[in-house]
Amino acid sequence: MLTRTLVSLVLSGAAALAQDAQQYRIFYGDLHTHTSYSPDASIHFGARHYEDPGWACLQARRNGLDFLAVTDHDFALGPRKWALTQLQVNRHNQPGVFTTFLGYEWTSMTSTITYGSNDVTFREGSGHRCVIFNDRDVPWQIYRCTDPRYDEPTKLWAQLRTWLDGHPDADVLTIPHSPMSDEEVRYSTTVGDFYLRGDQTVDWDDVDPEFQTLVELFSKHGSSEGSDGLERTDPRRFDATYAALKSGNHALVQRALRTWYLPVESFDTYAEHSVQTALNRWLDPDAQTPEGYKLGIIASTDDHEVRPGSVQEDGEEITWSCHGGLVAVHARENTREGIWEALRAKRVYGTSGARIELWFEVEADGARQAMGGTLSCGGKPKLVMRAKGENGQRIERFDVIKNGVLHAQVRPVRSLGEWKAEYVDESYDADAWYYVRAVQSETLTWYRADMELDQMPMQAFRLGERAWSSPVWVEKAE
Repeated sequence: MLTRTLVSLVLSGAAALAQDAQQYRIFYGDLHTHTSYSPDASIHFGARHYEDPGWACLQARRNGLDFLAVTDHDFALGPRKWALTQLQVNRHNQPGVFTTFLGYEWTSMTSTITYGSNDVTFREGSGHRCVIFNDRDVPWQIYRCTDPRYDEPTKLWAQLRTWLDGHPDADVLTIPHSPMSDEEVRYSTTVGDFYLRGDQTVDWDDVDPEFQTLVELFSKHGSSEGSDGLERTDPRRFDATYAALKSGNHALVQRALRTWYLPVESFDTYAEHSVQTALNRWLDPDAQTPEGYKLGIIASTDDHEVRPGSVQEDGEEITWSCHGGLVAVHARENTREGIWEALRAKRVYGTSGARIELWFEVEADGARQAMGGTLSCGGKPKLVMRAKGENGQRIERFDVIKNGVLHAQVRPVRSLGEWKAEYVDESYDADAWYYVRAVQSETLTWYRADMELDQMPMQAFRLGERAWSSPVWVEKAE
């Protein structure tokens, strides 16, 4: 049951959180971005030939990012372009100043062409994943989803294990993105219109606790968070899912996007692919690999205009529904080793683009665990939250998400320039996972209801930018 609570700050808990935080600094980055090496960036979004991975690194620094992964589409990265990507990305890595990672997007999707009443599926897929390596030691050629040897996630993971056996210092993550996304693009021809539909939804039966430990919840596609109670009552679509609107009915899609409402029947179609659905599988007693559903939460842009980190809400022309998000990490230093350790520890969170500073941990039985961790609890867990809004913006509330449900909305208290709150879950009686959304005061933002630029201009409205923490998993003590 949803509770709304105004809490008074217990200073001892806040002090403990602040003391822990002194070990780490917050760094912002983008782990999902494309360059002119990706055909859709060149054809659909006008990326010029010189806007290559090196250019992307320069733009990321101009946009104030601390770290970046370049993740062009696998089907377009032959040996030459992969070698050039390595050369340029490694060249721009500057420990302590700007960190770069090598990667690519394993772009697996089910593709269908619709003409009139006819549907032709010409490719089966399993969802997109960004494959990111920890350092310069990478395979000499990538493992593409178009190669039958690697066209399923389990095949990809098996090959990565084989490669890692001979490279003891290497490591790799495969991060699913936009797991609820099902895109439809209309093409007009002299003989009529046809639609190309790309279903990139993620099947959460495909799980690997070694490689798939993070999930990209928010990007230019919108949010794949899930239905935690807000979507059905909030008139803004912001807490909903861009991909979930893709019901196949073009008129419904456009109407839904323009009003930012989420059709319930459309959401239900894609709910099984949401991030919250995946996280809830940890609670399933029949899950064969429950640890595989302990997923840290990030956001990124999925930029195709070679402007990684361009998330400023300044009214600049955009070609997607929104600007996309950023990933933030709590790391000791801005190096490949420091950022990677934070990613592996799931000491990470995602934002809708605003540079919100967020800390979240759970206390139980004298122990404390920060976002991304697990702890045992024999009593009642206490959630400790604090945040700083971008440019001094007020943090209006913390939404406490418990087991995929909006469990509480907690009003913070301002102290020493931060917004702080605590919440004790008196209803706790079994295993549970928690994460928090820190929601800023409303500011102006922009969206486009139709990606056909000559059909629909940008529109402005007000919303509260937000940050999503990674969960803490609380196990009931015997």
